[in-house]
Amino acid sequence: MENKYAKLLKCAVVFVIIILAVLSIMITGVINDKDNEQNNALYAKDRPTLDDVFESTGEYVRNHKNLLKEATKSLKTFKYPDHLVVAQIGDVPLTISELEFRKGLYASVNPAKGTNDIFNELVENKIFINEAVQRGFLPTNAEIDEFLSIHKEKYKSDPEYRDGVDKLIQSWGISEDEYWQEYEWYNAYQIIVMDKVYKDVISEAENKSKLPIIGIGDNNSEVMKKQELQKSYWVQYTMKLKKQADVKVNNKFVNELNFDPNKWYSS
Repeated sequence: MENKYAKLLKCAVVFVIIILAVLSIMITGVINDKDNEQNNALYAKDRPTLDDVFESTGEYVRNHKNLLKEATKSLKTFKYPDHLVVAQIGDVPLTISELEFRKGLYASVNPAKGTNDIFNELVENKIFINEAVQRGFLPTNAEIDEFLSIHKEKYKSDPEYRDGVDKLIQSWGISEDEYWQEYEWYNAYQIIVMDKVYKDVISEAENKSKLPIIGIGDNNSEVMKKQELQKSYWVQYTMKLKKQADVKVNNKFVNELNFDPNKWYSS
């Protein structure tokens, strides 16, 4: 099961990973990726270190813990009064609190990031959650608990992983329970949504002969070729989803926020 989620986190086609999940990837993937030293060197050259990110985001999160809680809550219930919602994406709301929290996080690490870009990234995220709603694939409590259990075991057994988690907890001024039940719960939900939707989309395409099925007897070259076809199909599918998405922006924000159906912002 751990390999399943590790591969998903590193998958190039998963465009919806947002800043919270990015921090999780930095802990779970970059620190422990012993198999690709060249990529690690490039990452270290072009990206801030974990310590840099924790220091930059720490003060903001410590002063806005309520927004972290609200971001997690927004995935546990989709029923919000209109005055608390920035936009409605199908059956899924984007709350003001989640947008404000994301804006604050980005401002602490990348002040040049525009509000409209952040808004579009969040809308893209909600589009996938709405797709999971339509397909009946929202994460179950059991699936999230399993995800958390895997990472809790890693926390116990892997000193480097544990060090990264401990640094985040200390920098953000949150308890260990808040880390697992809010921050990591939020990540687990997003990742499982992507896992389910991606697999169902690809399976559906294979069943309709739109994609070739990867067979047990396929050699490495054949597998790689079919995987590239899957990635290409997924990219096209995501853009189709966004173009067809039912996005209603709250009248209070229509002059400030522009939903762009023809561009993908999460990358």
